[in-house]
Amino acid sequence: MKSRQGYVQVVVPPSILPKETSTDMVVREASNVTLTCKATGYPEPYVMWRREDGKNINYNGESGESQL
Repeated sequence: MKSRQGYVQVVVPPSILPKETSTDMVVREASNVTLTCKATGYPEPYVMWRREDGKNINYNGESGESQL
């Protein structure tokens, strides 16, 4: 009789929790806004914000990608 031992990692697809996540919004330039995204899954989901027009998001006077 032969035996073999192995390890399995269960992957759970990301799921965004709508009640804890921001919806689409439009704000005036130079206004403050808070965006929230709550997602579950395994491995932990990677969240990245982007503008609809494809331009960079300015944060604290710097331009670049915003990610969580």
